[in-house]
Amino acid sequence: MKTTKQNIINRREILSFFLIVTSSFILLTGCQKDEMPQVSNTTNENQAIERLSNTSNENVIGKPFTVLEINHVAMFSALPDYKIQLMSDNKAIYIGRKNTAVLGQVQMDVNPKIAAQIRAMYIKANLLQMATLELNIDLPINTTTFRANLSSDLITRIDYNKGTLKELREKTEQLLNISNLVNLHRKLSDIQAVANDEHN
Repeated sequence: MKTTKQNIINRREILSFFLIVTSSFILLTGCQKDEMPQVSNTTNENQAIERLSNTSNENVIGKPFTVLEINHVAMFSALPDYKIQLMSDNKAIYIGRKNTAVLGQVQMDVNPKIAAQIRAMYIKANLLQMATLELNIDLPINTTTFRANLSSDLITRIDYNKGTLKELREKTEQLLNISNLVNLHRKLSDIQAVANDEHN
């Protein structure tokens, strides 16, 4: 009985992961390319943030679009499984799926200057120039998808919790202050119970 339940859970995790990756690539191929705004090293960062905060809603005609999505897929691990989206109307949407302090959806208002700072970070980092890593469905995986404006391409990159993309994600989540939603405060007895369950 336990093996059957675990197999069902494993199949659901794999299916949900493939749906997430597939939908990201479908969106990627369906967008028209436009010039990406530039934030050069010589540009005063505060000026760039000011400019972006004044134009953050420029492309919102009706429905807001997703500027940034960070998706943590735990796969078979006990890591937090959740995603966070930054919308063009300066809202953030957190969705906790498992192993997080808060499960389900939470919507938050983001200070326009913070939203602009996050956009500037990703424009400057230039995700397009980052290497595309191969997909390994056995490992916990993080996908980061960014769109500078409504007419820009969606850029999706995968990482396995290391490198520049990891630093960007951590900085973003710190600026959005979501640690209290993600971090599950566990007691030693909980960890031992999980370890014993995995050995049985």
